[in-house]
This record gives sequence, structure tokens and C-alpha cells, in this order.
Amino acid sequence: VTESVRTELQHQLGSLRSELHGQGKSLHSEMGNLGESLHGEMDTLNNSLHGEMAHLSESLHGEMDTLNNSLHGQMDTLNNSLHGEMAHLSESLHGEMDGLKNSLRSEMREQNAELRAALLHDQRTYVFAMLGAYTALMAVALTIMRVA
Repeated sequence: VTESVRTELQHQLGSLRSELHGQGKSLHSEMGNLGESLHGEMDTLNNSLHGEMAHLSESLHGEMDTLNNSLHGQMDTLNNSLHGEMAHLSESLHGEMDGLKNSLRSEMREQNAELRAALLHDQRTYVFAMLGAYTALMAVALTIMRVA
């Protein structure tokens, strides 16, 4: 396993984190915009209904209250549904991120073990090469000493 593989895995993890973070922010922003829009529409409708109620009979007041309560109920239902969707998405994203982190940790442990084994092999090869060179030098030195 090479450094480039490790770098690529780290890059992919960073990209995934960035993408998941961006999606979460975008979804949160959309939910806020929808909530604000619905609140604005609700306020506009409520003001309009109150203006008309001033000109209508008592029976219309009862119908207006019923309509107003229905709209509030729908708003609460929609808001609760959006909160549930957000919570579900958040849990799902956290689960996926945890799985990816665990997978990357496992991969990095494997790479670390492979790198350690390769390093140990390289160190042993170097030591044996140095011992061979030293032995050859000693043989040359002994030969020179015998000749001299």
C-alpha cells in the first residue's frame, strides 16, 4: 500500500465529509426558508381573515376560527414532519460517517502493519549488506597484511 493510496483515501474522506456537511447545511437552510415562507403566508392569511371578520356576522367568526385552527394544525403537522425528516437524515448521515471512519481506521491499521513489515525487511537487508561489506573489507585487510 502506497502513500498515494493513503492520500487518496484521506482526500475521499475529506470530500465526503464536505459533501455531507454541505447537504446538511442546504437541507437546514431549505427547512428554514420553508418555515419562514409558511409563517409569512400564515400571517398574511390571518390578517386578511381578521379584516373580513370585522364585517361578517357571528356565524362567520366561528367558521373563521375553525379555518384558522385547521391551518395551524396543518402547519404544525408539516413542521413536525420536516423535523422528523431532518432527524432521520442526520442519524443516517452520522451512521454512514461512522461506518466510513471505522473502515478507514481498519484500512490504515492494515497499511501501517504492511509498512512496518516492509521497513523491518529493509532494515534487515541493510544490516546484512553492511555485514557483508565489512567482512569483505576485513578479508582484503587481512590479505594486505599477509602480503606486507
